[in-house]
Amino acid sequence: MMYFSKREQLVLIFIIATALIGSGVFLMRQFRPHWLMGKPDFIAGDNKNSASMNKPPEEIVVHVTGEVKRPDVYKLEKGMRVDDAIQLAGGATEQADLQQLNLAARVMDGEKIYVPTKFSTTPSPPIMPESQQPAVSKNFPKMQTVHSNPPGKINLNTATAEELESLPNIGPVMAKRIIEYRNIHGSFYNIEEIKEVKGIGEKTYEKIKALITVY
Repeated sequence: MMYFSKREQLVLIFIIATALIGSGVFLMRQFRPHWLMGKPDFIAGDNKNSASMNKPPEEIVVHVTGEVKRPDVYKLEKGMRVDDAIQLAGGATEQADLQQLNLAARVMDGEKIYVPTKFSTTPSPPIMPESQQPAVSKNFPKMQTVHSNPPGKINLNTATAEELESLPNIGPVMAKRIIEYRNIHGSFYNIEEIKEVKGIGEKTYEKIKALITVY
């Protein structure tokens, strides 16, 4: 029968323990589950990308009116252009003046797209024969009807960019925005509607309200 000294016993125990630990580590590496390898992370990422690709495009609603064949309210995909909205409404009529519109502009949700006519100028009133004109007292000179802007006021519905730039706080960029708003939404109903133009706030409106008009 073999006998080991105390020191030899400790060395033997250390060797056996080291062998057991090494075997255990080897077995864990060989048989550990696949989920520890990180593969599901890539699968999850692929699923997220697939879900984003399958997401339906966001819709917006616009009102197309004026010189189009089927004026109505339409749904479009977000990011579509003014030309897309007009085509969805059946296209422009022969009387439409598309030169006044920016067909490449992106359409916003809730926007009203007005297609103007080529003959949008206001006709002059017919001249009545002198025999049909109202009687005027001989003591007063005959009054004549003159159609013009109020003194010193600019008509927002017909003003050019140069005329708009003469207003306080209105530069070339703001004048262009006013004309684009008019082309898209149609004539201004009142002077306060100019505050709907991006960049024109209450302070600017207070400075120009006495200098503008609509009719």
